[in-house]
Amino acid sequence: MKYPAIILIFLLFLMPRAALAGGGYTVEPYSPPTGPFDSAGSDMTVSFFDLPLWIQLSWAAGALVAGFTVLKFGPVVLARIRNILKNEKRREILEYVGQNPGCTTADIVRDMNLNRGTAKYHIYLLGLESKVTEKKDGKMRYLFRNGGIRPEKKQVYGYIRNPTKREILMTIFREPGISNLQIAERMQLDKSTVHWHLSRFLEERIVDSVWDGRNMNYTVTDDVAEILKTGPAG
Repeated sequence: MKYPAIILIFLLFLMPRAALAGGGYTVEPYSPPTGPFDSAGSDMTVSFFDLPLWIQLSWAAGALVAGFTVLKFGPVVLARIRNILKNEKRREILEYVGQNPGCTTADIVRDMNLNRGTAKYHIYLLGLESKVTEKKDGKMRYLFRNGGIRPEKKQVYGYIRNPTKREILMTIFREPGISNLQIAERMQLDKSTVHWHLSRFLEERIVDSVWDGRNMNYTVTDDVAEILKTGPAG
C-alpha cells in the first residue's frame, strides 16, 4: 500500500504548481457586461483532457484516494458483514438449543437446513463462549443451553430423545412400581437389555427402586415425571 500513498503525495504536491503553471487567476469585482451579447447559444463541450492540468490532477488524486480506501478498508467491511451474518446464524442455533434441550447436531442440521460442517462450527464456538454444553451418552452428544435447566435434568432430556430409553421411562411413568421383568415383557426386550438401562437410570438418580422380596420395582423421580408430562421442550 506504500506506492499509492507515495503517488498521492506526489499529486497533491504537484497540483498547486500545475495551477500556477496554467497562468493563475485574478480576483476582481463583478461588472455586468455592456453592449450587445449572445446568450442563446449552448455551452461549449469540453473533454477531460481540455481541462486545466490542476483539475485533471485533482480528479486523479480523488480517484486514487477512493481506490486506496476501497483496497484498504473493503476487506475489513466485508469481513464484518460476514461476521454479523455468522453471528445471526449462531444466535438462531442457540435459540433452537434453548427450545429443544437435549437436541443433537443432526437435529439442528435437519430442522434448520444447515450444512453439517457449518452447524458443528457454530456449536463449537458456542461451547467456547460457554453458551452451550454437551452431555455424552455413548456415541450420542446431547446439547443444552447453559442456564435454565438444572444439571441433573439434562441427562433426562437426552434420554427421552433415545427411543428405547424414552419408552422404558414412559412405561415406568405410566405404571409406577413396575418390575424389570414386566418392562421386558411390555416392550418385548431382553431382560438384560432392560436391566442395563435401569442400572444407568439408577446411577443418574432418574428412577427409584424398591425390593418387594421377589422383584425390584421402579418408579421415576418427581423431576423426571414432570419432564415426561411436558415433553422434551418443557
